[in-house]
This record gives sequence, structure tokens and C-alpha cells, in this order.
Amino acid sequence: MVCLMKPVMVFVVMVVGMEGTFAVTYNVDLMTAPSEHADTDGRVYIRIHGTKGSTTWYHLDRSDRNDFRRGESDIYKVVSSTDVGVPTCISIKTTSDDAFEPFWVKVYSSAYPEQKYFYNLKAKRLSTTASKGVREIKLCVVGEGSIYIASQTSSKDHADSKNVLPRLVIEGAKGKLELPYLHQRSFKKGAIDTFQYHEMQDVGELKAITVDPRGDDAWTFDYIIVTTATDSAVFRNRYLSPVCTASSKCKTSLKLPRSN
Repeated sequence: MVCLMKPVMVFVVMVVGMEGTFAVTYNVDLMTAPSEHADTDGRVYIRIHGTKGSTTWYHLDRSDRNDFRRGESDIYKVVSSTDVGVPTCISIKTTSDDAFEPFWVKVYSSAYPEQKYFYNLKAKRLSTTASKGVREIKLCVVGEGSIYIASQTSSKDHADSKNVLPRLVIEGAKGKLELPYLHQRSFKKGAIDTFQYHEMQDVGELKAITVDPRGDDAWTFDYIIVTTATDSAVFRNRYLSPVCTASSKCKTSLKLPRSN
């Protein structure tokens, strides 16, 4: 996955856990979703669940910058007084009305250097107001393999888009997998863009994909390539159908069978 990040300072948060025998510093890298109104000025808390137990809740806050901005990543060093083991899940909650949509969270430490990724696959939003979201979500590792996506925007006129945020549903012989957004709002005419997702489930032999846009600016692509640890497939947009949320001018959902 292609992400542009500015250099940032690291803010240290002290927390007290309930399990384990010695202190561990967990590095938390949280990416706010790129969708409209995903950012927040509210209070966000996180809890790490590991193979040895769970930490208590702790407040994520950056004193050196305005954190939780749309499409940006914030890094925290969480010094836990106890060792909860290898991270397997995380919980995120808010105590604010202001809605917030996390995109993904990456957690690792010197004791457990393997980076664990937790994706908000359902694009859930956090808020204390039920009409805006839920108070708490739990995200877990869903698999062991990586998925690579490559897309080529068509070179025809008006194929590019400045606001589309497509999501993919991958269908395979072993089931379906809904990916997070292709983390890019703008797709330029004729350009090839690549994306990467870690620790995803294996859906087996690739059969089809469905492209679901989350923006009103139409995007027309020539093809999308999906590569997993066990398979690679090309999905061609043979009729060059544009996708967007405005049904009057494009497809609001586009399902493509395997081409190769």
C-alpha cells in the first residue's frame, strides 16, 4: 500500500497492564481513514490484547501535533508496566461525540519485533452518539499472508478521479475477503498504482472482484491485478465502465470475473 507520511515526533504514553512479568514498550502506528469526516478532535483510547493478556485502556494523544487527521499516520510509544505478549487484537474506543474512523493500526515492540496489522475492514466509525457510530471496536489479525493490488487508470478522457476511494471485495475458492479502501483519493490518467495489505486471510484460487467506490468523482480503470501468496489474477474492465457513488453517471458497484 502506498502511504506518504511526514516525519513526526513520537509521544510516549505510560500505561499499567494486568498480565505479564516485565515492562514492554509497544509501538503503535495508527492511520486515520482517508474518507470524508474520518478525522476527529475527540478523545481516543486503545487497548492491546496479546498472547499473555491485555493492557488497560490508555489515552492516545500527541502533545506536539494535531493528531487523527484524515489520511495521516500518528506514532505512539506505549510503555506498559507488564508484558501482554505478542499482539493478537486491539480495541479502540472514544468518549466523544465527534465521529472518528481508524483505517489501520500497526503494533510491534523490541520484545516482539514482528509488526502486527489490524485493519478496520468494515470501515466502522467511533462515536458516543449511536447515529454516528459505535463506542468501541475490536480489530484482530485475520490471516498470515499479504495481498498486493495493482491498478491502472484508463488513459481515455475523464478517466482520472480526485475523489473515489474504491474498496475491493475479493472472491476465491475458499471464500470472500473485503479489503479496506485503496488508500488513495486521487487516481491520475494512465497511471499504475500499487497497494499492499498484510496478514490477510487466504481465499484460495481467485475468482472475481467487486469494486465499490466511496466517492462521487467517477474513476475509470483498465484493470486490477490481485496477487496473494498462492495466486495472481488479472481483472479487466473490458467495457471501461466508470465507478462512483452517483448512479446517474457510473456504476455504484462493479463485479469483474477473472481474465487470465
